[in-house]
Amino acid sequence: MPAPAAPAIAARPSSLKRAAIKAKHQAKRRLPQKSEIDFSCAIPFNAIPQLIKDRFQQYKKVFRTGN
Repeated sequence: MPAPAAPAIAARPSSLKRAAIKAKHQAKRRLPQKSEIDFSCAIPFNAIPQLIKDRFQQYKKVFRTGN
């Protein structure tokens, strides 16, 4: 699904009105959410965390048997 088109700004370039309209539209835009994964150990890893090892074992089991 394509992103919605930006609304047209009906004001002279470099005018205060245009700057205010642009600022208003910028304020409405949502910022992307940052996501984090907690591995419960220090980063950078010195060894592969047990949580990751366990998950890979689960995936191996699923791919071995199929769906």
